[in-house]
Amino acid sequence: MVDDKKNTAINTTLKKARERAGISMADAATHVGVTTASFSRMETGEAQVTANRLVTLATYYGLSVAGLLDGEFAKEPSSMDMKRVHAIILFVHDAIRLLRIKPSPEKIADLVTEIYQREIDAALQSSSRSTDFDPSVHNDFVLNYLKR
Repeated sequence: MVDDKKNTAINTTLKKARERAGISMADAATHVGVTTASFSRMETGEAQVTANRLVTLATYYGLSVAGLLDGEFAKEPSSMDMKRVHAIILFVHDAIRLLRIKPSPEKIADLVTEIYQREIDAALQSSSRSTDFDPSVHNDFVLNYLKR
């Protein structure tokens, strides 16, 4: 017997993940080899989703299967994300040298994490924001953080 609440939750999550990935229902249906009508039934809970299709959709949406099932839509880091983190680390390193201080590794890690979160938040709020890391946006924050 199928747990209807769990089936509905999975299907709702499937729709949210597809929409967040910016993929049309027709494209997702084609990718898994079903009609758009059949795919719609999977997203509305009228039809079950096979394990193979879950794997295919998670990969197509850039998510892990566990993430897709749990509704955790964090994607694998892209090369742009990795370059941004690299730039943030170098920026923090330069600020530390400039201030001639020796913060703890935990403080450095917290600072890098905070800057990266600010970058993500800014990117989500503005589609026109440049994809390049701009350290000048964070100068005052970093200097004040390191001086605490």
